[in-house]
Amino acid sequence: MQTTRKIKVLVGQSLINIACQYCGTAEAMPEIARINEIEYTQDLLPGMELKIPEKPEYVDKSIAKYFENRALYPATTISDKYINDLINDQGIGEMIINQTFVVR
Repeated sequence: MQTTRKIKVLVGQSLINIACQYCGTAEAMPEIARINEIEYTQDLLPGMELKIPEKPEYVDKSIAKYFENRALYPATTISDKYINDLINDQGIGEMIINQTFVVR
């Protein structure tokens, strides 16, 4: 059985953020998901505890140390409100090359 440590999820963090922060690579995501018995795409809630392998199969220690030394916590999820704003015609709409959008 592999040794793990527990961490708490912060606001806006996804599984890929956790993998990059603690293991230095997104490739650690499947291993973290497996030991926590969660899906890759599962929404993580702030305060949720996750187990992180002490010696993950995939690791880039230089990236993990970078985050740790600078006290950086990647958090890249977006809220449902933001997604709804984008969907509800808040973007640039449809553009057709050489008709409504000209390339020069």
